[in-house]
Amino acid sequence: MTDQFTTKEPAKTGRHLSRFGSVWDWIALAPLVLLTLVHYQPPPLLFILEPLAGNQVVRILLLCFGLLLLLVFLSRKHRLPALVTGLATLILLLELVYLFPVHRKIEQLSTESIGVMTFNTGWNWNIKLLGDHAAISPIDIICSQEVGVQNLENSWIHKHLFNAGYDHAWCWESSHDEFYRLWILVQGEILETRVIHTQGQHDVRNSFLAKVVVHADTFHVLNLHLEPVLHPGDNLFQRTGPRWQQAKNVAAVLDSLGDQPVIVCGDMNATPTHRTLRPIRSRLQDTWLEAGTGLGATWNRRRPVSRLFRIDHIYQQGFTTEYASPVEFGFSDHYPHYVVLKPE
Repeated sequence: MTDQFTTKEPAKTGRHLSRFGSVWDWIALAPLVLLTLVHYQPPPLLFILEPLAGNQVVRILLLCFGLLLLLVFLSRKHRLPALVTGLATLILLLELVYLFPVHRKIEQLSTESIGVMTFNTGWNWNIKLLGDHAAISPIDIICSQEVGVQNLENSWIHKHLFNAGYDHAWCWESSHDEFYRLWILVQGEILETRVIHTQGQHDVRNSFLAKVVVHADTFHVLNLHLEPVLHPGDNLFQRTGPRWQQAKNVAAVLDSLGDQPVIVCGDMNATPTHRTLRPIRSRLQDTWLEAGTGLGATWNRRRPVSRLFRIDHIYQQGFTTEYASPVEFGFSDHYPHYVVLKPE
């Protein structure tokens, strides 16, 4: 009698497990999924991650990282990690397409159009350059931040712009630091103004609302400088909450205006993907998405990566945006953001 031996088929456990990936696959995948999805959570949930999750440039880098992970997982036939990576990468890709608009420039602007510029001037000399630029370009409204001019009404800068036909009004940027101002200049008339106060990380931050008349059209202009990203002694993650609170206070003012036409301008210290801008962005139209082309970078730190940040914004209600573009001039660490609006 001969012994019969049965041979067992090789176990398929390893092959099945490979479809689900290894522990290291999921460790590599976790930051991609977390930073992608936290952006879609209601604020202030997980605001501690907002400097990363809401950063426009970081999300572009996340997209590149996701594509690399996807190639690795597909080559190893790790199907489930590849599926999750593909979904996260698709979300980031759709975001990039949305935030990277391409518009054909209008050859002939409307005669009733209104030119609007926001500019964190930084240095007083930039205001002189701003006035020179306004002499050759149709800038009907200028919203300027960090105007550090003492004795403004008697300064040569005031006379330079007054001679160009601008009515103006201003308020202090901070209730605790009477040095920098928020300035609104109008080729028309300023009817009334109002200061909106918000408690910041170290002081009370102000926003400045004005009711104006330009080309016989009456509407509101709001100039603001949201909480800075960094402050001596702080870290990057401490300023998100105060910036969001300031945006919420601005949103309350917008709600009080109802359907009245309004333009909101300023250095908001946040890229378009940042959740702190959601209270404003959900109520108004982003002029860059309506008429800009590309990323529209306005931060000028003279480093290549800084040219990817759009942190100066103009939002509107009651207008049609015909043109939007950064203007590369001056010595500030910001570029002016210029748009042309047509009243509806």
